[in-house]
Formats: sequence, C-alpha cells, structure tokens
Amino acid sequence: MGKAKRPYLRFVIIVGVMIYLLSINHIFGQSESKKIDSLRLSLLKKIPDSTRANILYKLANPYTVQSSVDSALFYADILLKFSENLNDSTFWKARAIKLIGDSYIKKKDYEQSIYQHNQALEAIQKLTTDESKKLRQAIEINILIGYYLWKKYDEAIKKGLPLLKYIERGESTKRNEEFIFRYLGNAYLGLNNTERATEYYKKAIAVPIEDRELKITLSVANINALYNAKDYVNALELVLPVIDTIQKEKIENRDALKAYKVLCGVYEMKGEYGKTIQYYDKMIKIAEKKNEHGYAILALKYKATALKKINKPKESLDTGLLCLEVAKKYDFKQLFYSLNNAVGYQYIDLKDYANAAVYLKEALLASEKGENSIDIANSHTSLGEAYLKLEKFQEAGNSFEKGKKIFLSNKDLPMSLPKLCLYHESLSIIYSFQGEHKNSLLHYKKYIKYKDSLAMNDQKGRIAELDMAYETEKKNKEIEVLSAQNEVQKLKADKEKDIRIGLLLVGIVSFLFLGIVYNRYRIEKNAVATIERQKIAIEKKSIENELLVKEIHHRVKNNLQIILSLLGSYIPKGDEKIKRVILESKNRIKSMALIHQNLHNTESFTKVPTASYFDDLIRHIKNSYNDMNKLIRFTTDIENSEIKMTLAVPLGLIVNELITNTYKYAFTPHQGEHIVTVFFRNLEGEKGYHLKVSDNGKGLPDDFNIEASESFGLQMVKGMVSQLRGKMEYYNEAGAHFNIYIKEAVL
Repeated sequence: MGKAKRPYLRFVIIVGVMIYLLSINHIFGQSESKKIDSLRLSLLKKIPDSTRANILYKLANPYTVQSSVDSALFYADILLKFSENLNDSTFWKARAIKLIGDSYIKKKDYEQSIYQHNQALEAIQKLTTDESKKLRQAIEINILIGYYLWKKYDEAIKKGLPLLKYIERGESTKRNEEFIFRYLGNAYLGLNNTERATEYYKKAIAVPIEDRELKITLSVANINALYNAKDYVNALELVLPVIDTIQKEKIENRDALKAYKVLCGVYEMKGEYGKTIQYYDKMIKIAEKKNEHGYAILALKYKATALKKINKPKESLDTGLLCLEVAKKYDFKQLFYSLNNAVGYQYIDLKDYANAAVYLKEALLASEKGENSIDIANSHTSLGEAYLKLEKFQEAGNSFEKGKKIFLSNKDLPMSLPKLCLYHESLSIIYSFQGEHKNSLLHYKKYIKYKDSLAMNDQKGRIAELDMAYETEKKNKEIEVLSAQNEVQKLKADKEKDIRIGLLLVGIVSFLFLGIVYNRYRIEKNAVATIERQKIAIEKKSIENELLVKEIHHRVKNNLQIILSLLGSYIPKGDEKIKRVILESKNRIKSMALIHQNLHNTESFTKVPTASYFDDLIRHIKNSYNDMNKLIRFTTDIENSEIKMTLAVPLGLIVNELITNTYKYAFTPHQGEHIVTVFFRNLEGEKGYHLKVSDNGKGLPDDFNIEASESFGLQMVKGMVSQLRGKMEYYNEAGAHFNIYIKEAVL
C-alpha cells in the first residue's frame, strides 16, 4: 500500500510546491536567496525520495536556509505528510515535527513549540540508531530553550539538568554542550541564583569551539550574562582574553563592541575611570567605522559620565554635547530626553545655569512628546532646579508645583523619597533667600528626615548657609543692643561733664567706675559670643550625630535583613528539621532587626517603644507560622512606654522563644480555641518590669525543669534572664505560664 500511494503523493507535492512558489514570489519578490530558489526547483524534478526529503528538511529549517517562518512551517508540513511513505518514516516524522516546533520558537509561541517538540520525542522514543539519538538530544535541548524563553525557569532547569548526562558520556557535540551550559545558566539567573548561573556560564565559555568567530560570539554572550548577573570579578577575568584576541586579530564587529561594553562597565564599577574612558574611546572608534550609531551614542554617554567622575566637567560637557549631536543626526528620538537632561546637569555642574535651563527645556519638550509621566515630572523638577539657581523663584516654584502635581495625580507614580528630599530642600533654599529663616530651617529638617540614609553631599554647605543666616540675625540683634547701650553711655558722659565742673573727684571716681563696667561688659560680651558659637557647633554636631545614629540603625537593620534573606534562600526542600531550625534562627534575628527598625522610625535613638515593638514581633512570628494562624488568637496587654535598647534585645529574644515553643508544643489538634497572652508592665512601687507569656494549652510536663532542659531556646531564655539579673517563674494553670521580673538597676 505504501508504494501505491507514492506516485499520488509526489503529484500532490509537486503541484503544492508550484502553487506555493508562485505565491511566495508574488509576496516576497526578490527577497529569497538563490539557494532557496534552487532547492524549490529541485523538488519539481524526478529525484529519489530520500533526496526529496532532505531538500524539504533544508527548506523547513527556520534557523539556517529559510528566512520566513511561515515558509518553514509550509515545508515542514509537506515533509510530515511525505514521511509516511518513506522507509524510515518514524525518523523523518520526528524530524518534521521538530522543525514545526523550531518554527514556533521563532514565532515566540513557546507553548506550541514545547508541545510539538514533545510530540517529536514521543515519535522517536523507540528508535535506537545513532542519528535518532542525535535528534533526540537536539529536541530535548530545544525544549530547555523553549521553557527558558517562556520564562518558566524551574521547568527549564528540570528539563536541562538531565541533559548533562550526554556531556558526561561524551555523546554531545561541543556546540550542544555550549547550548546546554548557557541556557542552564540563563534559567538559574532567571531565578536570581547568580552562583549557579555563574557556574554554568563559566562552563559554557570553557567549551572548546574550533570556529574562532563563533567562539568569540558565544563567549561574549556568556560574559555579558555574567555581567548582567553582577558577577563582575568573573566577567572581568573572562572578558580580558577575549579583548586581547579582538585586538590582536583586529576584529571590528558587534561582538567586539559588546565585549568592550562589558569591560568598560566592570572598570566603571571598580572606579577605574581612566581605563573606562580608554576603552570607551576604542568602542567609539569601532562604532563610527561600522556605522553602529547606537553603540557610539551609548559609549559617548557613559564616557561623559566617567569624565564627570574624575572631575573633568568641561570635557564631560563636550562629550555630552557630541553625544546629543550624533543622536539628533541619526534621529534617535527616544534618547533626546535623557541626553538633553544630562547636558543640562553638566551645565549646572559648571554653574552655567542659563544654558542648563535651555537644555532642560529641550528635555521637557522631548519628555512631553514621549508621554511618559515619570520623565515629564522629572523634567519639570530639573528645570525648577535650574531656575532656582538663577534665582527665578516664581518660575522655580511653578516648575516644582507642576512636577509635584503630576506625581500626586498619578496613583502609579508615588512620591519617591528622593523627590520629597528635593522638594523640601528647594523650599528651604527659597525661604532662605526670602529671609524666612525659621521656615527655611523647618523644611531643611524635613529634608534631613526624608533623606535618611541617602547620600547628602551638600549637607555641610546647607548647614553653613543656615548657620550664617542665624549668625547674621544674631549680629543684627547685638547691633541693636549696642546702639541702645551707646545711647546710654552718651547720656552718662553728658552727665559726667556737668559733674566734673563742680566735683573733679566725683568725676574721676565715675570715670574709673565706667571703665570697670565697660571692661566687664566687654568680657561678658566675648563670653556670650563664645557660648553662642559653641552652642551652634553643638547643634550642628547634634544633627550630624542624629543622622549618623539613624544611618547606623538603618544599616544594621539592612544587614540583618540580608542575613534573613540568605537563610531563607538556603531552606532545603523536604528536610523539615533543618527547615524548622532555620525558621527559628530567622525569627531570632528578626526580633533584633525589629528593634533597629523601631529606633530608625522614631526620634529616639536609644529607647524602643514597647507597644509597637512587641506588636511587630508577634505579627512576624504569626506570619512565619501561617499554617497555624487560623487556630491561635493572641491577646496582648503591653504598656505603652519606652525601654532601653540593651533591655529590648534580650526581651525580644525571650518573647520570640516562648511564643515559638507555644506554637510547637502547647496545643493539641482537637483542642478548642487556642489563646496566647503577652503581658508587659512597669513594676508598681519600684523601678523594674514584669513580662508574662502564657497560653491555654496542655501545659508543661509534670517533671519539667528548665535547668535540666536540653532545648536550645529555653536555655537561651534562662541565659537572658540571668544576664539581666532577673527572676523567672513558670507553672501550670489552665495552660503554661512564664513570669519574668527584671530590675531597672541592672540595665
């Protein structure tokens, strides 16, 4: 039956190809290559079936011969039908379905692509020839790629890891090895696992590939992935040999530009701006020679930034202007906003505020054409800064108000912390120039508050300006006082003149008296001036110390949060014991982090508000045991007071351990409502505190003795109470009760 069908099938294929040739020529004209035309014409000749199948396979490959995905799908479909009459029909059927899947990858229909590739795998499953094994491996690699491009990174890793067996057994080509390593790296990077991503990128780069140009292309792709993963050390180590090859062989293509871009980026991250500028110049030279205008603009833009970093504002401005000129020449309209904005700020650095305003206006026009609300709001704000420097307070105010209005009117654009800082700082400056120093200082304090841990390079200058205004105001008052005193002295002198006429002795005594009074006044005035200067210096130092302490608490909180994130990322699947130990460690660290968070959010730097701290701590513990939250209700009686940080840390750890033990041991599954009570009060009649944690669970074991307990948590509670020189009581009364008493004197 198979042979009887062949003449009919050949006729169908020939007619179909003729019709398709006519339609393709009509649609694409001369866009297809002569090679494709030659292959198509070969199908019209009388040729063996195996040759015809190979021609159809070439025409159906969307990554080599064929430029049109639809054309590839057309020929793949013909090959699929034609495969039914071939001797090795199963193999050719799998090849045809794979090509259909490849075409869907190129069409970015990844779900359909994976479906087709799985169909191809199913078709080839029982074949054991060498060719079928190679095809199976290629299909499995494409499934890995499909899942990665579909952004299903877990599935990509799940499909990719078994492919390593081909490499271990030496059954994979070097090109396929590079594919497997690179896309596993990409998948791990998609999951933010940079350590594993780096491991596979380095393996991909180490694969020996004879084609030098292809090797550089693949190496640059993997190095760029390492750079994007922020593994700058390995990126630099691996890109330097590639750059050396590029320079020795005088390679000037897009791969060279990408390699130089990575190298410049790494040197910029390391602060080596001299090398950054050197390699940006090489990048610019290649980009101009090869008409890669986008890369030329990018290199000029970042070169300008590097020149600014090494305090060469004039060279930075010239480079920025050249960058803007190239962008306008080649109509890179999408960059007009950012480049005009950059040039405007370069003029601000040179204190040429008039030219700055010109370019910032251009940036505003470009942002309005782009209809990007963030860019428009930022443009108004930048222009307001320039007007402020030009002392055009009305225009500055209008620009700031427009920017602020856009932010406040758009729910998707919340007022950011830097913007709040900028607005309050600008209002501080405006009030300062208008002589309203009280309002100026008020807004500056708000600026300091919102600025928090952000870099404030102009802090000392602004404090000096406010100090100068304060000193000027103080001196004016002193002048008024001195004027009044001089008037008094003049009256006294007149009176003395009258007295001297009659009473020379009284005049001499009066003269001596006035000299003594004046000398004492001068001494007192100098002393008052010295005290005032010291007071101002102390106030300045106090502001700086407040900022420093807030920054310390902020950094400690962030470092503890990093530790929590690291612990969370290493929780293994399936091992409940280790998972529980890590969870308890995270809760202990979180109890300390919450203290620094509360200190950071309050005006006090040494005392923690008890109510908010214990509420935050209990809420965190509940969230960490969310699978039991529906069964447990918390009641709290926390006195709203403040305690020293030295007491808050051990108390937080004690509460964390006692509540954690309650979750673990206190309740049985069939018990009614589970209640945990936390009580904290000042001791009546004496300086000290009373902490109580209790529950209505099954209570402590009859033979419970905390001294003999092997629980790390309870031993830590005991140690903390001992450290505080406190006293702990525990007993059963419709549940477990722990009472802890601490004297203030020991803190």
